[in-house]
Amino acid sequence: MKPKTMILMVVAVACGLGASYMTSRLLAERGKQTTEETVMILVAKQKVGAWEPIKDPEKLFEHKPFLANSAPKKGITDFAKLKDQRLNKAVIEGAAVSEEDLLSGEELGLVGKLKPGQRAVSVKVNAESSTAGFVVPGYRVDVMYTTRGNDPHAKIVLQNMLVLAVDAQLQRNPDQPHIVGQTVTLAASGEEAQRLSLAASQGELRLLPKTPGDDTPVRTRRVSLSDLDKDSTPREKGDRSEETGEGRRPGGLNVPKFGSLPPVEEAPKVVEAPKAEPKVEAPRPRPKRFVMTITQGSKTEKHVFIKGLEDDDDEPSSSGNTETTTPAPTAPPAPTPAPKKAETPAPKLPPSPFGGRRVPSRGGN
Repeated sequence: MKPKTMILMVVAVACGLGASYMTSRLLAERGKQTTEETVMILVAKQKVGAWEPIKDPEKLFEHKPFLANSAPKKGITDFAKLKDQRLNKAVIEGAAVSEEDLLSGEELGLVGKLKPGQRAVSVKVNAESSTAGFVVPGYRVDVMYTTRGNDPHAKIVLQNMLVLAVDAQLQRNPDQPHIVGQTVTLAASGEEAQRLSLAASQGELRLLPKTPGDDTPVRTRRVSLSDLDKDSTPREKGDRSEETGEGRRPGGLNVPKFGSLPPVEEAPKVVEAPKAEPKVEAPRPRPKRFVMTITQGSKTEKHVFIKGLEDDDDEPSSSGNTETTTPAPTAPPAPTPAPKKAETPAPKLPPSPFGGRRVPSRGGN
């Protein structure tokens, strides 16, 4: 056999022995790995950006098995730990997520304290307007607006506002009970931020700290200079008439509250009799006057008749005045006594053609 052929055969045998040895070792290592413990870690299904709120983690992440000795440290295994959280850096597809990838409260800073729909707005303060610096982060305050000029007045414009920060300090220091700062940052809605900005540009703002847990809204009204001269009775302890609006007059005076009165029975209604309408008498017609002249020989009589007069018995009658005219007597031609003549009775007056009774008349021609 040629030497070249012998060398090739030796090399082939050596390669075969080496391949078989490596294969046996690989199979042995795989057998050991199947007996080791595995851990399910959450990995990203797709790229997740930094600072993005994670509302539905099941859509963004999935479980993937990792060997216990090679799994990421502090890997997140539960979807609940990712709910409403944010990542401090972007995560690519297939990358595992750990607790170190989540934003902490300190990393979130001011915006981490805001609720959905809220905004952070800062107002200028001093020692007087911030209650000597006792307005600190975490407190709840009411905001009072005071203006000067032609119509000076004061009014509480916002209530129960959360203090986020004083200057750049976000946390309350137990060793520092008060902070005299230049600005105070409040959590406000969009409309509340607009009202704060307008009030700050037109007047002065004061922050009034509230008792912790007291979120009851206070009913207030605008106070002007005319209200300063009105008396104010001090309220007793526990009296919340200012908040409820009870026991206060419109002018702002306190009215003492008494116990409840017993119910008053309603009095029976009195039905008034219909009033009789006054009887209006028809106006009487104006009486008419008629004159009738009767001449009998040398004797003339005038009779006056009045139509419209009534007797005592309310019977219609005519009234008349009788005037008798007698010529003056002439002297006798002779002194001889004149013979007596029989007296003739006065003629009977005819009845009145107008109806009614006669009324005696004064004499006349």
